[in-house]
Order: sequence, then structure tokens, then C-alpha cells
Amino acid sequence: MKFLFSGDAFLAEKINLSESLLETINSNDFLVVNLEGVVTDAKESRADKASSFKVDIENVIHLQNQVNAEVILFLCNNHMLDFGEDGLKDCIANIQSAGFRFIVDELVIDFDGQSVVINGFTSDEPSVMSVMSSRYHQFLDYYDDSQLHTGSQRIAICHWGDEYVSVPHHRIIQRARNLSKSFDVLIGHHPHVIQGKKRFGSTDVFFSLGNFYLKGFTYKNGAIHIFPEECYLGILVQFDSQSKESEVYGCAYDERKKEVFLSEAALKLFEERSKYLESDIKTTHIRWEASYYEYLRFRRSIYVNLRSVWPKYKGLLWNYLKKI
Repeated sequence: MKFLFSGDAFLAEKINLSESLLETINSNDFLVVNLEGVVTDAKESRADKASSFKVDIENVIHLQNQVNAEVILFLCNNHMLDFGEDGLKDCIANIQSAGFRFIVDELVIDFDGQSVVINGFTSDEPSVMSVMSSRYHQFLDYYDDSQLHTGSQRIAICHWGDEYVSVPHHRIIQRARNLSKSFDVLIGHHPHVIQGKKRFGSTDVFFSLGNFYLKGFTYKNGAIHIFPEECYLGILVQFDSQSKESEVYGCAYDERKKEVFLSEAALKLFEERSKYLESDIKTTHIRWEASYYEYLRFRRSIYVNLRSVWPKYKGLLWNYLKKI
């Protein structure tokens, strides 16, 4: 079986795939997408969240209609309860009605005489804040070793780490080392930027695939979330469950054209960040700190803040200018 894993995908609109990307996807049996958003018509979102992601099932169907590979949706992430338990119930029902398979905790795939188990992991730690259980789901915690199993033909997908930080924190590297004993490959996302690969024994760990397609969104207070440029880049990981070999492709998206395409720049960035992980613990942590503060500086930029609030206040400004 051949799997192609993508990064975070907020399918708030229909997206198109370039011809070269379609060729890459269709050389696989499955395309596994981390769906960042709830497929629901619910109006009321959680009061404790500054933003809530909602997805129309037609946008997911549009993605599936473009590819020959079967799209599998990964739901083990911090946005699945943006509209509460009823929103998640709707999401699962809508996905099932449309014929999609999905991963909440475990999915067993039987195909072409093989059987592969895919486990989804996340956590309620402050950097991720997933809701670990409700009436309709039970997420697996990557800190809970009692949930690990042994055996071959197992894949782990982890929604973990720190957003917008290009180097995984030491705690995540340690969890990856532990999980690698139970899985053939580990796929990570949540940071929204590309992080590197590290090998533990015979297991490759891809700490963050970056974004596949994450449309800019508006906070509940009316401000717009501005992404750093590197958030428009991601990687795709192809994994052959029989040979246990993996291959990496770079991708990028154009929000204006609503198109995802192959990208050499993304691949180069992945290779560069994989070299970071060859350093000792101290050097890696220094890089983590530097990356964290670089994003804070980006957010504190006057230009970025003006871009963020301009759509919210331009109407008020125009009305004021007309009056004077």
C-alpha cells in the first residue's frame, strides 16, 4: 500500500491541484489529509475559542473528485470540537454520508492483501489544547504509553508541537523517540510550518508537514489572521507500507488562485530543517527559542497588525471621513 500524507488543510473553499501534483498524488493508493475544520451547519461555536473553523463537505468532495487516490480524513486535532459535541457529531455523520473514511483514534485499512493500522494521537497540553474525549470521540494521547502497541504495519499521525516554530521542542523529540518503537513511520502536524525529519532505529519521524492548504481566517473580534510567508509551504510524505520506504515532495499553495502545486522551495526548506535535528539537545533548543521569538516579532510588527485590523475598521474610518 502506498500512502501520501499531507499537512494541515482548512478546506473553507474549493481548491484545485496542479497537474504535476495530481500525478504525484495518483501514484499512491491513499491521500491522508488533516482536516482542520468541522463539517457542520451549527451556528454556535465554543465561547473559549478566539476562532472557529467550519468546512463545507462539498469542498472535501471537490478534492476527492480531482484525484484517483482515496482521500482519508484525519480528525484527531484541536479544531474538531470548535462547535462543541453536536458539531463533531454532525461532522462524523456528514463525512460518513459522503463516503469518506476517517481517523479519530484508529483506522484499519485492508487493501490488496495487506492490513495497515493508522493511529491518531494528540494532547490537551497548552500548545495544542485538543479536547481529548466527549460522547462522540476518544482521542489517543501521545503522552500515554499504555495506549501503544507493538507489531508491524502500523502508522502514527501526531497532532503536536508548537505553532509557527520551525524546530520541534525537546519534549516532542522525546515523545517521538518513544513512539518510534511501536510504529513504522510517524507523521506530525499542527505547527503550520515545515519541520525536519529524524530517524530513530528504522522509523522515520516527520515532525511537521506544514500546511497543505490553510486559508486565511477571521477571528471572532473581526481581525484577520496574517500568516508568515513560510506557512504557504508544506511537504507531502509518501510511505510504502510494504518496503517501509518514504519519499518527500515539497508543495505550496496560492491563496489567490486557490491552487496547490509542487514546490522545490518547500523541499529545500525541509532538507535544511532536517539538518537542524542532527545537532545536540542544547543547540536544537537554542534554535527552537530563536524560531519562537522570530514569530513573536512577526506578530508584533506594526505592518502586520495594521493589515490584521484594517478590514475591521475601514468601514468606520470611511464613515468618519464622509462626515467631516
